[in-house]
Amino acid sequence: MLNRCGVGALGALAVLSLCCATQTLRAEAPPQAKPLPRPRPVEPGVPQVNPPVMAKHRVTFKSDDGLTLVGYLFVPPGPPDKKYPAIVWNHGSEKDPAPDRQFKGIADAFVPAGYAVFAPVRRGQGESQGEYISDTVAAVRASSGKDAAAKKMVELMETSQLGDQLAGLAFLRTQPQIVGDRIVVMGCSYGGIQTILGAESAKA
Repeated sequence: MLNRCGVGALGALAVLSLCCATQTLRAEAPPQAKPLPRPRPVEPGVPQVNPPVMAKHRVTFKSDDGLTLVGYLFVPPGPPDKKYPAIVWNHGSEKDPAPDRQFKGIADAFVPAGYAVFAPVRRGQGESQGEYISDTVAAVRASSGKDAAAKKMVELMETSQLGDQLAGLAFLRTQPQIVGDRIVVMGCSYGGIQTILGAESAKA
């Protein structure tokens, strides 16, 4: 089982679940606090000031049943023999997770702080092989009703979807620039569910 210690603890896989069902936390504004200035929109053709620098790699790895899955690895700039702690980002249920927007947005937040970011794409989504989970669930709903569809979704999340996440994690640990026992997992929506399932899996 995983040791759920803090981020960066050796041998730990900490959980930062961004599942939409989690409680929203609100903080009271301090007295006489001034609102933060709104960021200026990025204009096409105008270079950003000190944009984050990182290396982006499109990679492939195998699922436990032989499908070819795609992932995106973002690594801080530095010498090739330097190792980094890593964050696994679990995307949601969208058909195309849009690596140039969603994944790069996560990388822009963490890579400048010295983390590598890896986004494995589960089966049937993006360029990964296999059947799209939402198509499977929709077919069951049409043939057997919403209760059967809900059960099928849970079954897939706990089996093939979880397997794809763990296959991505196993691949990430083989990469020479990654500190294999300093990996954090996080995600949104379906990816939030996968974050919890992955963290409690004995295989992780």
